[in-house]
Amino acid sequence: MAWLDGWDNRLELTIDHERIGEDLSDFPIFITLGSGIGRNNFDAGIVFDELTTISGILFQDDFTAGGSQWYDVTGTADFGSGYLRHGSDGERARTSNNIEYGRDWEMTFKFIQYGTSTTADQLRVNPVYSVVGGTDIQIYMRTYSVSSHELTFYVEGSSRGGVTTYNWYNQAGNWISVRLKKIGNDIYFRVWVPPDPEPAVWNITTTCTEAFATSAQFDFQTTYTNATGAGLDDVLIYGNVYENKKIAVTDYTGINQLPVEIEYWDLYTRRASLWTKVSTVASGTDTVVYLYYDSTHLDNDLWIGETGTAVAESVWTSEFVAVHHINTLPESFAYMMDSTQSYNAAHYGSLTNGNLISSKTGLGYNFDGSDDRLEIAHVGSLALATFSFVTIFKSDNIATSQSLLSKNRDNIDGTTSYNCNYEIRITSSKIHFRWETNSGTDFNLYSNQTLQSNISYHVVCTFNNATDYAAIYINGYLDTSNTTTLTPNTSNTQPLRIGNMYSHTSGHILFFNGVIDEVDIINEDKPPEWVKAHYFSAFDNLISYSPTPYFTASGTVTVDGYFMDDVPVRLYRRSTGQLVGETTTYSGGLFEIDTPYDETHYIMSMYTTSGTNAIIYDWITP
Repeated sequence: MAWLDGWDNRLELTIDHERIGEDLSDFPIFITLGSGIGRNNFDAGIVFDELTTISGILFQDDFTAGGSQWYDVTGTADFGSGYLRHGSDGERARTSNNIEYGRDWEMTFKFIQYGTSTTADQLRVNPVYSVVGGTDIQIYMRTYSVSSHELTFYVEGSSRGGVTTYNWYNQAGNWISVRLKKIGNDIYFRVWVPPDPEPAVWNITTTCTEAFATSAQFDFQTTYTNATGAGLDDVLIYGNVYENKKIAVTDYTGINQLPVEIEYWDLYTRRASLWTKVSTVASGTDTVVYLYYDSTHLDNDLWIGETGTAVAESVWTSEFVAVHHINTLPESFAYMMDSTQSYNAAHYGSLTNGNLISSKTGLGYNFDGSDDRLEIAHVGSLALATFSFVTIFKSDNIATSQSLLSKNRDNIDGTTSYNCNYEIRITSSKIHFRWETNSGTDFNLYSNQTLQSNISYHVVCTFNNATDYAAIYINGYLDTSNTTTLTPNTSNTQPLRIGNMYSHTSGHILFFNGVIDEVDIINEDKPPEWVKAHYFSAFDNLISYSPTPYFTASGTVTVDGYFMDDVPVRLYRRSTGQLVGETTTYSGGLFEIDTPYDETHYIMSMYTTSGTNAIIYDWITP
């Protein structure tokens, strides 16, 4: 099979045709990569190993050599315990030399403090400390040991950039690990207390409007009343390592690139979630696509993009009215982006950064069941009479009535603009699919299956207004269906709500309690085989992964003793007769064809001149 020029590594992704009931066109395929977690029995650590190319360690100190890289600003630091330790009130240490941070950077370090619930102990870690007048930008991190054990990050210069609080509820005397990264004017952070694992989600401070120092010192200061002390250890600062656009996805040819949306990519947990669009997924034979990755390649911006970019939007065909992967930090972004070109963004209700957690498909919001919700403003494209809705969720308390999505407002007078256009609820532990007509007549369809708490489900509800057919699918298979002549109320002008519904008497009600991973709104009735394939894809049970090292078969073509250019050449496996790749000769009759098979092949070529065909046949070992 041909190899995409300029790329050194690739994986072969095989779509299992036995899980495809009929050929599917322009189908969205979900690609998951995981390192050390055995997704699909394949560890994609080789991808992250290749793409984790540190541009240079800027500073490193584990204090095994004492404090040679530090000087005391106030007091005297003790390095006898193998870390930087302060044992007196108000001590301060700083790196001896400036660290050349440059534009973007990341760092890790850990600290310890010994406050109790009765002492207002503090420490300050100023990872970027510049004393340049007028442009002094410092990132403060302060802990307070008073009852709440509050850890606060904020950016401060001549004006304050913002405040974010992380409640770690840590007992005094434990080492606390921190990871910070700077991208543009944003500072992201993660905090955890080992042996707890590093969180999957980044928190963010409010964007600072001033320029950060690119050359600064690392500063560590304590202000506390407990004489036991505080400490700093394992400081590592390095340049930007974000290489998630150094990938490419192609179709079966190995050459024709496909658009890719990056839903989630985390270098540290070594997990990624990608979506691509495959023009034809066959039901009679396995469909193969290829994922290329190469740290030396330029960013592949024409074909790879994060949610909200034009290339990412091109993954989703026009029938997708809204696609929400539920993967953005509510406090860090004004709204949750829609993956499609419809731009039906969702706005937050009472959601905070802490609601974003690891989930079945990557990330999702953990809705609290009391006031958390999302809301998409009404537009005409959301008023649907024929539709499919995809939801992936896990309820903490399935017996409680709750709404997954709704475009309605309960109204006793039957006002057309309020009557329900569509809604998916959970009622008595069953999926409850409903709508109302313009005049307020209800249609209700309940699943046969009784759902369980704390289990992830893939639920699709469909209705075709032309055939009057309504259906509920659970985990890829038809659960129940019915026919009705009741047409959904498309005159409804209410917002589309995710995680609750609205009542004319009680306001927001039926809050969802649990994790929602995905909500897709589609303006057509998707068939059963599409639903099944989407379930297998979203739950990572459609694709098998395998690395494909390659070998090169090369040679020349001569005719009557002359090396001939532009002659078609094909490479076949000798053992099976399988066509591996094809090309044409170039300067001097040369050809090169890549093959994943380290075995004997044969070459066939057809040279045409003056109406005479000549078939050329030869052995070759790559």
